[in-house]
Amino acid sequence: LQLALSLTLVVGSGLFVATFEHLTSVPLGFDRGAVLLANANAGRTDIAPAARLAFYERLVEAVRAVPGVEHAAASSMTPVSASFAPIVVTPTPAAHASGAGEATSMFVTPGWFATYGLPMLAGRDLDASDVKTSAPAMVVNRAFADRFFGGRDALGALAGIAVGRKGEMVLQARTIVGIVDNAIYRSLRESAQPTAYIPLAQYDYPIALSAFINLSVRTASDAPASVAADLTAALTAVTPRAQV
Repeated sequence: LQLALSLTLVVGSGLFVATFEHLTSVPLGFDRGAVLLANANAGRTDIAPAARLAFYERLVEAVRAVPGVEHAAASSMTPVSASFAPIVVTPTPAAHASGAGEATSMFVTPGWFATYGLPMLAGRDLDASDVKTSAPAMVVNRAFADRFFGGRDALGALAGIAVGRKGEMVLQARTIVGIVDNAIYRSLRESAQPTAYIPLAQYDYPIALSAFINLSVRTASDAPASVAADLTAALTAVTPRAQV
């Protein structure tokens, strides 16, 4: 019995190590080195939900001004965070696409792809011109283009977006202005999922913008923790009551 139990433990340990080694070697699609993550909670402040966007933009500007910071951006999600914000996508014209389906979505500010070293494959990056009053835009990943446009050129195409359990809340259709490479968001155990990156400044969901925001910071050195104290000081200087 002892030999049987020992053998089971040895085999189980071997499988665990093999699985761990496999997961550590999975291509993530982004450069995780020299990136520091921070989360800000506006819920502890007197900032109204309608003013959260401007607040988040001020946080990004404050972080970018810290010595040693190369790139910084805000986003509703971060890579390999197990987060999942599903949307129902309807590509148009449907006759030249692969039909409607589900994708992952995330809101980002300009500079997000540079922060993570995600290469732009076609088109342009999101920038300061993508605001509430400009044409609805988004950048998608290669998996999105392959899934909804069957390998055809998705750049410049329109895609309808809906949210809700059954896609009952229809949002504005968006023009695909850029295509980036794939990255892992939910799990290392699955392939890269179709992903849409939407300008945070064009947030149009039927609920208030979340009180929580993720800040991603790429530093010039390989020791991002060395600027953590300065980043905290810069963020709390914007509003001392925000939890960072």
